[in-house]
Amino acid sequence: MNINPEQTLRRSPLYRQHIEAGATFAERDNSAVVSYFSNPQQEQEQAVSLAIIDLSPLARTGFKGADTVSLLTANAFSIPDFPNQSLINDKGLIVARLSQQEVFILDSVSESSGEIERLENLWGEDLSSNSFQLQRADSHAWFALTGKSAPEVLAKVCAVDMRLNKFENLEVAQTSVARSNAIVVRVDQTSFPCFYILSDLSGSEFLWGCMLDAMEEFEGKAVGMDVLTD
Repeated sequence: MNINPEQTLRRSPLYRQHIEAGATFAERDNSAVVSYFSNPQQEQEQAVSLAIIDLSPLARTGFKGADTVSLLTANAFSIPDFPNQSLINDKGLIVARLSQQEVFILDSVSESSGEIERLENLWGEDLSSNSFQLQRADSHAWFALTGKSAPEVLAKVCAVDMRLNKFENLEVAQTSVARSNAIVVRVDQTSFPCFYILSDLSGSEFLWGCMLDAMEEFEGKAVGMDVLTD
């Protein structure tokens, strides 16, 4: 079933480009996500080689302040021990620790967990804590770069060495990608390498174009998020 993105509450800033590219959309939490562009089986093969996926409609949030860690742990929410690390919790959320007092949380790609909304409600109820919410869904785009050639593409647009033997699974880099400030998180949840790129939402069209240009040498293409959920 192909839904109309304009009939949902949330959609990617790139949705018009995706429509022009022939995307088939699905609904998740009243957001329009790209399921696939062409042939789902071919896109699975493409993801193993080199692909980029727009995950920007999915839920994400962040928290910052001296009480952030204690509030999360008090609500049975695991976080990494040190900055620039991430983990996948029992609900499938990716929790990236950016500093001693700041975390960036991404919802499960495979299915909606409801945990982002729960956490945001908890922070809304406790106005006395020294921790505040960061509206990451409104500030950061979310792309996934997948496949065996992904590190070579990143080498063209980022100064951090992200070869698989240097940049470990669940490691976090706060860096620049194609001259855009970005957070990169390696999350190999599937049978191929996967790098989440989180960058300024207002510059998502520019970064998307830069990544497609960098991927052309390796015959990379845009695919839908079904390659991460099937």
